[in-house]
Amino acid sequence: MDAHKTVITQIAMYAMMLIVDLNGVKAERDNANEGLDLDMPLVLPGVLVKLHHGAVVRKVLDSYCEHLAKFWSPQNIDKIEADHCAVLKAYTPTMSYALPLIAMVSS
Repeated sequence: MDAHKTVITQIAMYAMMLIVDLNGVKAERDNANEGLDLDMPLVLPGVLVKLHHGAVVRKVLDSYCEHLAKFWSPQNIDKIEADHCAVLKAYTPTMSYALPLIAMVSS
């Protein structure tokens, strides 16, 4: 019975720590303490790899440039652009591989 009591105590302590930590989470707010109306940027890797580079610049970097400028240097933002280009090159299939797949799907 002592082991059971220990497990229940540990679970209760974990639950209390979780509640305390979750109380510290703050949603992004504007100056009037209202929730921001902006949509979340498309920054998940699976989404980014599907977007053309121009779309990433337009939808993510340009749309959030003021926010990014508060926390990132221009060099870091340029590196994000370069990294996205590198990811596209790494994950975009070359036409020699894509053509047989396209033919299989089309038939």
